[in-house]
Amino acid sequence: MSIISAIRESHPLIHAITNPVTIESVANMILASGAAAICADDAHEAAEVASVVDGLLLNTGMPNNAKMDAMLRAGAEANRRGIPVVLDPAGAGVSSYRKEFLHTLMSHVQMTCIRGNLSEMAALAGVTFPSRGVEASGIDLPQTALMELADRYHTILAVTGTVDLVVTSDAVREGRTGTPLLTRITGAGCMLSGLVTAALSAQCHKTQSAADIIYEVLNLYGRTAQETEEEIRAREISGTITFRNALIDAVSRM
Repeated sequence: MSIISAIRESHPLIHAITNPVTIESVANMILASGAAAICADDAHEAAEVASVVDGLLLNTGMPNNAKMDAMLRAGAEANRRGIPVVLDPAGAGVSSYRKEFLHTLMSHVQMTCIRGNLSEMAALAGVTFPSRGVEASGIDLPQTALMELADRYHTILAVTGTVDLVVTSDAVREGRTGTPLLTRITGAGCMLSGLVTAALSAQCHKTQSAADIIYEVLNLYGRTAQETEEEIRAREISGTITFRNALIDAVSRM
């Protein structure tokens, strides 16, 4: 059974505490995959919502203290129930506040997967580098450092970029799909994190390892992005927002 078929068969509900900049795109990608989304980021209801969902997505694109409270409460409930938790550490290296925010979150919540670019992973690993915001900065990080990071937090890393990596404490798998157009839209990574959460929350996790599911999702997303770019260029309507919308449409048609 394909990942998308598995998602549609089980129709998981995803609790997304995510970046307001990309929240609509993330929710639409989750819906396109066959899952459903609820975006509840107030601490007063975070744990209660997490008690009835199938997976939790935490995105730190616009962190604040109130959101930290909500994420910690939702994360604690998700861990208690044993449901998947995916962290998207957007802009991890931008500020000392953001680094401390992520350190606190990762120290208290067990993450099934951390999905980010190399610069974000470098920040989590404590590597100092120049940052220009939430996008990748071209930093090079040894695979051994990524494996150590995965081991430290007992999680799986989904590292996206020119070469995608799925990293566990003892293995690294590479994928080479995607298109540079993904770097020209806000939310490409956020949408992928939503898709990863949906897949991990579907029933396929009972027959496949989490690392295998994540690897399959990254390849699916990259191939779909390539095919989508080719499709819109053939129609001579190759704008970036057209690409984003067509990418969501392509997932919905699978």
